[in-house]
Amino acid sequence: FIGRSRSCVEWEDPGGLRAQVLAPLRKRYAPSRVRDRDWAAIPGGDFIMGTKWVGFDNERPAHRVAVSPFRMATRPVTNGDYRRLVVGHEGDDDLPVVYVSWYAAYAYAAWLGGRLPTEAEWEYAARGGSPHEYSSRDGSPTPLARVGWYDANSERRLHPVGQLEPNPWGLYDMYGNVWEWVADGYGPYNKEPQVDPWGPPSGSRRVIRGGCCWDGVASVRAAYRNHGLPRVEDGFRGFRVVLPFVPELLPV
Repeated sequence: FIGRSRSCVEWEDPGGLRAQVLAPLRKRYAPSRVRDRDWAAIPGGDFIMGTKWVGFDNERPAHRVAVSPFRMATRPVTNGDYRRLVVGHEGDDDLPVVYVSWYAAYAYAAWLGGRLPTEAEWEYAARGGSPHEYSSRDGSPTPLARVGWYDANSERRLHPVGQLEPNPWGLYDMYGNVWEWVADGYGPYNKEPQVDPWGPPSGSRRVIRGGCCWDGVASVRAAYRNHGLPRVEDGFRGFRVVLPFVPELLPV
C-alpha cells in the first residue's frame, strides 16, 4: 500500500493550534455536545474505490484503499445545526444546510471539533461494507428510492434529513438530497493500493459527493464524483462532519 496519511502523533501540534485559535469562537458560540446517537462508528477496513466497468472516466482506475476507523455524523448538517454558529442563516431547521462554501463547511467542522471526510472515507462509508449498489440497514439490497432523494422521488426539492432508510452503518442521506463537500482537492485516481489517502495537495477545485435531489440515478451512486470551486455557494451543496480518533481534536 502507498499514500499513507500522517500518523496521529503528527496531527497533535496542528490540532492544538486549531483548538487555540477556535477557543474564543467556541466560548461565544458553544458547539453542541457530541452525543453517541448522532454519530456512527465506522470500522476500519479496505474496499475497492471507484468503478471498473460502469460509470465515468474520473471514477477509474478502480483501486484498493484501506481506511482507518472514524466516526461520521449520521446525517448531513442541518440549518438548525448550522445556526448554532451562523445565527442568521436561513432555512427550516430539519432541512440539510445549503448555500455554504467549502470554506464555510471546513470552518463549521473545525468549530464542532471534527473535519470534513476525505473522499475515500466518504465512499467507504456510503458503501457501508456492503457489496450492493444500495443497501438497507440489514445489508440487503434495496432500491435507491428507499435510501436517497433523487429526481424520480424528490419532486426536485430538499427533504428533511433522516426520513429514508439508513445504510448498514446507520448513515442517512448518503445518496441524494444534497451534494456533500469533502476535504479533498479534485484530481485523477492512482491505480496503486493506498492507505487513508488524501487528494492532491494543490488545485483550484474541491470534490463533492452523493448527488442531490435534482440528479438522476447515474449521479446518485457511491462511486460518482464531481467537483466545484471552494468559494461557490448554491442550493444543492451541503456537508457532514467526521470525528477523527485523535484525542486532541475531539470536543470536550
